[in-house]
Amino acid sequence: MQPDAAVGVLRQPPAHARNCRLFARHADRCRGGEFEHHPVCARDGRWSDYQRSLPLPGAAPRPVRRPARPGNDPGHVRGPAARAALDLSGVTFEHVFADLGGIPANRLTDPQGLAGLLLAAANAAGLNPANPPVVTLGPRGVSAALVCHGGHVAMHGVPEAGLCFADLAGVGGALPQRGLEVIIKRLGAREVRTDARRRGPVTQAIHPEGS
Repeated sequence: MQPDAAVGVLRQPPAHARNCRLFARHADRCRGGEFEHHPVCARDGRWSDYQRSLPLPGAAPRPVRRPARPGNDPGHVRGPAARAALDLSGVTFEHVFADLGGIPANRLTDPQGLAGLLLAAANAAGLNPANPPVVTLGPRGVSAALVCHGGHVAMHGVPEAGLCFADLAGVGGALPQRGLEVIIKRLGAREVRTDARRRGPVTQAIHPEGS
């Protein structure tokens, strides 16, 4: 592309051209912009105040306003967003537990084996562990527990007596009974007594008899 021909060259005007009209800057408005004129000398030696206009950014034609937001909008600065109430009426826990007997003592004294059993039972029950399993051996037996998201797997045993109490629970949708079956099979219990409960919100207060 060829550049446009120059309008003229800037130089000091003669004394007779130095008047307020030529040296004053005339501001014209056009579409929100401003143009400023300066006197220039053309190639033929004559002075003129004509130049190509250069648009300058101007103010917006009207005030910029942000649309109003409802009070529960997260971006509303006048107050916190309203949170919907959590409906707890349908929340339930599936809870199973068992008394196990006739268990070989060596299966209740192996910390690594019990930790693996907790993880296997949680997996069968559809529970996701929140922390590593914990197994503690002491003078009063063994305790093993696995905290899960929305549930747990726990065992308490007495190796010398071959006894173990197992407890599993999970939010509705979990299948703790399957986890309990894994524990019973892995420990090789010969005596089994199980129970199950569906836990949920307390709807009625329990008062002692005679109160």
